[in-house]
Amino acid sequence: MRKIQIVFLLILGQIAYSQVKTTDELYKTAKKLDSLIFDIGFNTCDLSHYDSIISNDLEFYHDKGGITSGKDAFTASIKNNICGGIQQSKA
Repeated sequence: MRKIQIVFLLILGQIAYSQVKTTDELYKTAKKLDSLIFDIGFNTCDLSHYDSIISNDLEFYHDKGGITSGKDAFTASIKNNICGGIQQSKA
């Protein structure tokens, strides 16, 4: 029983310390791109930058709607659902 507890603690310790630090460049890049897609795209419906940051082979998995494949389908989904069928653009 003691061996199982030690193995469990070792595994738990590895999981707990396997996150990227907030000062890491990977973290900063992911946070910036996430903000462009979700904060700006979803919250303000400004989809003008999606062409430059979203890949054509994107696969987006929604917990209720399932998979959306491709940049065009993803952008259309955001525009027609979250943004209510209209796209606001910032001049």
